[in-house]
Amino acid sequence: MSLELDKRDIDEALSDEELPNKFRRKLLTLKMRHSGAPLGMISKTLKITVRTVSNYISEFRDGGLDS
Repeated sequence: MSLELDKRDIDEALSDEELPNKFRRKLLTLKMRHSGAPLGMISKTLKITVRTVSNYISEFRDGGLDS
């Protein structure tokens, strides 16, 4: 899997205390997937469905993430 990510940008965004929880989950999903985590593990860790994990990844690939 190849995602165009800048880890520093994601880490910086995640450190923002005002970041909405939903957007934080989306960024964590991308960070975990980029690190090679399987969809099921991401789903269980973040307490979201595998379909949601896939949707977040697709949303990113299609041009970005909505918060």
